[in-house]
Amino acid sequence: MCFTYAVNFSAQALQSKLNLGDAGSVDPSNPYAHISFLDTDSWEASIPKPGYFFSGFEQPQLPVLVGEQANIALKPMQWGLIPSWAKSAEKAQELFPYGLNARAETIEEKPMFRDAWKQSTCVIPASGFFEWKEVNKKKYPHYIQMKDESVMLMAGIFSQWMHPETGELQHTYAIVTTEANALMQEIHNVKKRMPVILDGLSAQLYLGSSAAERKTILQPCDNDLIKAHQVGDWLNNSRGFRNVESAILEVKKDFPQSLF
Repeated sequence: MCFTYAVNFSAQALQSKLNLGDAGSVDPSNPYAHISFLDTDSWEASIPKPGYFFSGFEQPQLPVLVGEQANIALKPMQWGLIPSWAKSAEKAQELFPYGLNARAETIEEKPMFRDAWKQSTCVIPASGFFEWKEVNKKKYPHYIQMKDESVMLMAGIFSQWMHPETGELQHTYAIVTTEANALMQEIHNVKKRMPVILDGLSAQLYLGSSAAERKTILQPCDNDLIKAHQVGDWLNNSRGFRNVESAILEVKKDFPQSLF
């Protein structure tokens, strides 16, 4: 699964990953040149800094990419999808932990996700995400990122839910997960799951295609596109403050090496 990730990149790095050039200057030779950006200041303001460790269980507001006609917009949304049919604030709070991740294999069937899957897809940009390897009943946190350290793009879905008492419209999202590739099987060695990771072009397709076309994208990424390293086991303390740069720093492995 994916319950924690980092957001620490520039607007320009995100735009470059989407193959659209720098802010305000789209290359007309690019096949996706019709997609435009918000201005640089707005993009930068939408990306929290620093953002080395975000836990979904804390219901953070994080930047999410959505397609809007001929534009890609970066919007803040709350992690933990709440379906539009939730009738009360109590029900919404009860459901949100189950909305952090949506399994690709059942996304079309589950009442929690099926409406969002049909009409409200999004892409979640990240610097990397965290997962835990279990060895002899002890858990070792790892940080996973793109091998070239570019922005990671994860497939997602989102929902609009109106608070019945305040009338406030809340945008919430879930990360779509799939079976683990070989590298992630070594790390997430109990449940063996990983986010659906997209490249710049498949992210465009994911935002603008039909549900049938999107379904073919929901596969584990190639093993050689990502890399991982062990990070400090102090991250196991959920009561501590973990959003610090040292959260993503590599530490020496204290268990036998296997695949990486």
